Amino acid sequence: MTTKKRNKPYRPRLVKGPVMKELHDVIGMGLHVSYRMLRDNPTEAAFRQLIQILNMVGLTIEGDPRFADEIRIVNSGSLALNQIGAKVGPIGALPYELAPVVNAVNCIDTLLPRLDASKLHQANLKLYALGLNGG
Repeated sequence: MTTKKRNKPYRPRLVKGPVMKELHDVIGMGLHVSYRMLRDNPTEAAFRQLIQILNMVGLTIEGDPRFADEIRIVNSGSLALNQIGAKVGPIGALPYELAPVVNAVNCIDTLLPRLDASKLHQANLKLYALGLNGG
């Protein structure tokens, strides 16, 4: 009896699972609290946390044709935060500068239940490996 050897390397598949209520609450709370702090009493920590969540969700939905409109909204929020940070830092953002950010926050809040938890985790690991997650 001969056994055939596989030519392709083994790559385990990720188990797909939706973002459950508890994870949605944790990410949503961090998202909304960091936005409110950035708007009302800006700190560097709030700025970094908001950037981290926007980047994590942006990496998760990147390249998925189902989320073509949402990626534009999230990217516009990220670009607005980058401009705010480059201009004056996280301190002193004007209300009209935060309009794309609040759109991205609301978009992410409605998008989270439709995402895959393992893809969110992979995106967070990528950000950690790149040193962009503040950790």
